[in-house]
Amino acid sequence: MFKRTISGIRRIDSHPTAPFYVTGSSDGSIRVWEWSVGQPVYTARVAGQHAKVAKISFSCNGNKFAAVDGDGLMCLWQASHSTEHKKPFFSQRCHNKSASDVRFVGHSSSVLVTAGASSGEFNLALWDTLLPQSRALVHSWVAHPEGATVAMYMPNQQSWVLKILGNDFENENDFENEKDC
Repeated sequence: MFKRTISGIRRIDSHPTAPFYVTGSSDGSIRVWEWSVGQPVYTARVAGQHAKVAKISFSCNGNKFAAVDGDGLMCLWQASHSTEHKKPFFSQRCHNKSASDVRFVGHSSSVLVTAGASSGEFNLALWDTLLPQSRALVHSWVAHPEGATVAMYMPNQQSWVLKILGNDFENENDFENEKDC
């Protein structure tokens, strides 16, 4: 096992099949690492240009990863083993106050859900990144005026479960049968 101390890392997610993981930091940087290697494979987002990373997540098949930050920005990257600096292929303000969670829905690598806080009180948003960016927000829900911190889809119950300020909130919705990884 290779141990290292890297200051400022707030979030981490491992690739589902390859020996890679992605980190998000309090300085806004996002880096892709290979297990047992001391340096990042590449930097997806450099330090000091964005708010702290609130959540980072790989898709089930590992071909994409997404991140949200404290300013409510959601970005998606193609996951690759290239060492060059990568720009996100999708970048959108998902919540106008802050974002706290992003997850790929089921086995999709293009449909995501975000949780956060917005002035319109919508705290949960469903996104389809294959649509034009102006129509990528498919649906939004009002959950709580203070915002949501975590969103999880329960495919067997076909419902969303949100974590809101220390309370659980279940929102029943009519969705197609999605499967988790």
